[in-house]
Amino acid sequence: MKRICLFIALFVFTFGNIFAQNKSDNKGRRQGQWIEYHENGKVKMRGAFKDGFPVGEFSFYDEYGDLKAKKVFSNNGADAETTVYSSQGKVIAKGFYHNKIRTGEWRYFDENSEKLILVETYDNGVLDGYSCSYYDTGVPQFEGEYRNGVKSGEWKTYDPDGNLISVDKYGLSDQ
Repeated sequence: MKRICLFIALFVFTFGNIFAQNKSDNKGRRQGQWIEYHENGKVKMRGAFKDGFPVGEFSFYDEYGDLKAKKVFSNNGADAETTVYSSQGKVIAKGFYHNKIRTGEWRYFDENSEKLILVETYDNGVLDGYSCSYYDTGVPQFEGEYRNGVKSGEWKTYDPDGNLISVDKYGLSDQ
């Protein structure tokens, strides 16, 4: 009898949680925990909604079940701190989305998440601000500024030892 009660409790707990997911309210807005699946049955997305807006941490997976990205939503889903992962589960990019558009500083790392390889700055999805690529040693290779998606001002090029090789000037007629 105890085994039957234990089995029923386990069944209700397990399937009750499954059935409690992916609910919409009477206005059709997503509410609570949501899980979406790939066609092969592997989890595609896991997160929570409140009044149709994503809130808190969401995890996104590829069709093999490997974590591809995490986003932490705020501001009724308009803002998302984002971390992107390699197929080995290492961080390869970090940045911010506003209304699903890259905004602010984005940092990119090598496939082992050990070395910073690129920093870019975006405004409303367009490169705008500081940008720098790095050698494997961490020494800057190229650095400069973008204005509305176009190189602007001085762009410096360095050798692998950090010695300045050249300075190119962009957009001087506009300044």
